[in-house]
Amino acid sequence: MPIDVTCPDCSSTLRAPDDAVGRQVRCPRCETVLTVRDPGGNGPGTGMTDERLPARARPAYREEEREEERGPRERRDRDREDDRGPSRSRDRDGLPPRGPTPGGSQVAMGLGIASLVCGIVAVPFALFPCTTVFGLVLAGVGLVLGVTGGILAMMKQGQGVAFPIAGSAVSLLAASFFALWAFVCAGFISSSKQSFQQAQQAAEQNQLLADDRQKANLVAQGYLEAGRDVYKDGRVEVRIVSITLGPITLDRPGAAPAVFDTNYVRVKVSVRNVSGKDLDYKSWGLATQLGGVNTPRLNDGMRGTVAPFRLGPNVQAVGQQKDTVLRPGQEITDLIVFEKGWLRKSNWQMDLPGMAVGAAQPVRFLVPKAMVPWE
Repeated sequence: MPIDVTCPDCSSTLRAPDDAVGRQVRCPRCETVLTVRDPGGNGPGTGMTDERLPARARPAYREEEREEERGPRERRDRDREDDRGPSRSRDRDGLPPRGPTPGGSQVAMGLGIASLVCGIVAVPFALFPCTTVFGLVLAGVGLVLGVTGGILAMMKQGQGVAFPIAGSAVSLLAASFFALWAFVCAGFISSSKQSFQQAQQAAEQNQLLADDRQKANLVAQGYLEAGRDVYKDGRVEVRIVSITLGPITLDRPGAAPAVFDTNYVRVKVSVRNVSGKDLDYKSWGLATQLGGVNTPRLNDGMRGTVAPFRLGPNVQAVGQQKDTVLRPGQEITDLIVFEKGWLRKSNWQMDLPGMAVGAAQPVRFLVPKAMVPWE
């Protein structure tokens, strides 16, 4: 009658014919090699496995046979590990295969969830220009967390990689909104800068045209261009030597000179007697201090006349002339001082009373914009 044999590895029950006693058979389930024993005794013919025999009934040679049987099985297990990989093979002790540890995948999933939250929160911030910087910061944090989680997940054979990928994608979306706003703002700033430059150039061009029209009008009114033209009436010649900005030094009788560091408009005028007679010169420089009908006038053609520099009697700046008589052919240089005030850089107009040199009409000079001193 058939003999029942129990596999010691998988506990499967096999049926072998009577004539198979003492022969080796292979378990069809786990491929373990077994020896068929006689079920009627405890010797080599028994059908019971060693685990089910009492200790006193186990033959001395059984351990050696099990070592011989285990050797081929271990080799087969190693071959299956090479073919199927460690995730599907059994270990040496016949336990189920060991998969990846759950700790790494949980960390990767946690990082992925945090990355996804950062990306979702960053998106509404990145949609508005005033808060897009905060969105960029959150998107950057989310991207770092997502990439880190993805790396950990790949190290654990891809478990838990979905959340890191989703978090990284949403964070990149938020960062793209920031890039879009940055591009729009850069274009707007560039366009505004270009428009401002064009407007500034147009304003400068209009100012040049206005200055040219003003200059032409003043020339039409009889103004002479300072630095180029000379006033002549047959008796006296007057010309503008220079116009500068700077301090002045006061010449005080009986006291040390005093320096005024304020920037004043200093006009140096040359007066020459070209007649054959003596010429009384009433100082234009002192007239600016004392005031009166002989006071010169200076304005920029827009904001009115600036105030002359006035200190009172017996005080004059170094370079100023007192009233004097010019001999025939004699030439002197006088200094006229004005306060700068609200003068604008444009074509200046200077009116010098003609009575100072015995002329019936005022001596008028146009100071072109190129000659106007400026800080």
